Amino acid sequence: MFLKSPISNADVLGIRIVEGCTSINILALYVTSGASVSDYTEISSYMETHWNIANNYIIIGDFNIPQYASQFLTDNIMNFSGSFVPLKDFIDYNNLKQHNLIFNHNDRLLDLVFTSSDLQCDINRCECPLVPEDNHNPSLELSISKSTDDTSPPFKATSCK
Repeated sequence: MFLKSPISNADVLGIRIVEGCTSINILALYVTSGASVSDYTEISSYMETHWNIANNYIIIGDFNIPQYASQFLTDNIMNFSGSFVPLKDFIDYNNLKQHNLIFNHNDRLLDLVFTSSDLQCDINRCECPLVPEDNHNPSLELSISKSTDDTSPPFKATSCK
């Protein structure tokens, strides 16, 4: 399912994969370079409105926040400013975890991989990318699994027929 984003500085692609009674939801996001604070606020609001961010979610993409690593990885709340605030609020509200720690050639983390707390995600640099790799966005290889400490079923039994 392609979600046409009404936000001019972002593209969103939504995919739901269903197998039996289980599904996984993937949102692929691209935010253009130089997006404003209001753009990130709109992006967060759009995802909240069109997708019920809960269990079995992966949000992946180029968020184009070059200072992400210094802002988010320090856990210093005083550092959060500008476009970081709406994104940080969205991440905290939905209890998402960011897994990617593979930096680009500028020592920046532009491609982020968030999952709901019920999923584990291992990320490695892809050795055999499908398309030529650019310096700003290293090719990534993801391995996703259900968290072993998650005891809740992904769906009610009545949702499976």
